[in-house]
Amino acid sequence: MLRAAKNSLTKSSSKYVFARGISAALALIFAFFYSRVLGVENRSILTFAMATTLIMAIFFTSGTTLTFRKKFPREGSTDDITVVMGLIIIESLLAAIGVLLSICIYSAFKTNLPKTFIIVVFVYSFFATLNLASIETILAIGKFNVAAILEIITILIQISIYTTMQYFKVSSIAIAILTSLIISYLVCQMSCWMLLISENTGHLEKSIEPYLSFLKLTKHNHAYAISNGIVDRIDRVIIGWFLPLSLLGKFAVTTSLISYVRFIPDAIAKLIISKPQNDKKITTLRPSVPATLLVISIVVSTVLFSQLFIQFYFGSEWILPILIPSLFALQELARGFFQIECSRFMVAGNEAVVAKQNLWMAVTAFLFCIFGVKVAGLYGVSVSLGLNYVLHTLLLHKQERRWLA
Repeated sequence: MLRAAKNSLTKSSSKYVFARGISAALALIFAFFYSRVLGVENRSILTFAMATTLIMAIFFTSGTTLTFRKKFPREGSTDDITVVMGLIIIESLLAAIGVLLSICIYSAFKTNLPKTFIIVVFVYSFFATLNLASIETILAIGKFNVAAILEIITILIQISIYTTMQYFKVSSIAIAILTSLIISYLVCQMSCWMLLISENTGHLEKSIEPYLSFLKLTKHNHAYAISNGIVDRIDRVIIGWFLPLSLLGKFAVTTSLISYVRFIPDAIAKLIISKPQNDKKITTLRPSVPATLLVISIVVSTVLFSQLFIQFYFGSEWILPILIPSLFALQELARGFFQIECSRFMVAGNEAVVAKQNLWMAVTAFLFCIFGVKVAGLYGVSVSLGLNYVLHTLLLHKQERRWLA
């Protein structure tokens, strides 16, 4: 019976990884389509808004959802669902306020932005954060098939609404894009919450104590989430602030095909964390030689295809030197290895080690990135972040040897 349950979970998680790949591919095609229509400058502004939103979303909510994802497989109880739902609403609002402040400061000191755009970004950031946290929550209770379906439906709604708005010339391109995202997240959000309410075995908590008690459990997980939130999109934020605006749009488009393959380590990390915890037992992941060669060949071919595709579809004004995407590809590989290493440690119950390592990584990432962009511009951003990931992966390996000794 236990084996049957494990096989069922494996099949469901495989479907989720496959669906993530499909939705990520559709999102990539959608992004390419609207990027060419937006142009370099407008694409840069939209990239900055989206990157800031993702940073704030992970910063505020991932500690809560990660705690629930680890807690549920161990205890098997859905009593905390109402508490988690309440917390992610508050955290989503805080994230949206953080995005609003960031965009207002950026508008005041870097590039003047229309008030309508700022307001729509605020609404978008709230629903984007809420959607991200809700998907993480239904993954925590093992609803991989539902999450897989919602991932694909969400991007299909985005494409449909954007196409409709553009056909009828309802609004500007940027507003149409953000509106399509908002509506799709709202639909997904309603579906997630109907499922969570049906699965809930507890009651609505009116006292503040259960929420505070749950937040205390998120201490180490939140530290892990904070560092990931900062580091994951810090390159785009640094480029947006310290380099000419047009470079951000070019960088986003040039690296988007390479970023596509990040859904693989992301999904693997989520599935690792969804496993029950084992004391002092760290999951062993040793890549084989064929697997390593396959990864290298995929990276090289993706970089070359990316350059050729951008030249053909966008034109020469969007092209960056081939060394830029090559360095970014190496950075993404380093990021994937580090993320999986952290997930292995957390499953083994070493949250304190991971939290400490990630906080240091966030600090060094910011310092390295500032130094890199000042010294070598766009080249320095990827080099500094890649070296930062490698450094902290090696430090985690050192901690692993100490833990197993």
